[in-house]
Amino acid sequence: MAKIAANGRGKYFDAKTSKDLAIAFDQAHISSNRSHLAVTYLRYGESLLRKGDAMAAELPLREGLAISAKTMPGQSPDLARHKLQLGLCLARLQRPADARPLLEESHAVLQATLGAGHAQTREAAAALAALRR
Repeated sequence: MAKIAANGRGKYFDAKTSKDLAIAFDQAHISSNRSHLAVTYLRYGESLLRKGDAMAAELPLREGLAISAKTMPGQSPDLARHKLQLGLCLARLQRPADARPLLEESHAVLQATLGAGHAQTREAAAALAALRR
């Protein structure tokens, strides 16, 4: 497992321990701005997806999306990014019926807010096209 330094002091934690510490800190200290916790879950889920572990990524991505849905406006590109990542995860888990609505919603918002040429808009479009095949 990947090792990361803590505070530059030479003490190392594995990536899972680091994620657990970040989430515990956010849960304890950022009650007024839950979007930080949502981003922590999102980044952890994304890292698991990049490693090819969609099964492990689903829960943190769902947790992040649940928080984002409560704290962000419906047309927020940040909320759309959370939907995109969970949609990608579900598509990799061969659950197209669950993935499609998330990918469609994220694509529509990303296209409207960031434009068709943005990397995440194109990623959502590609994922939708792959589901249609």
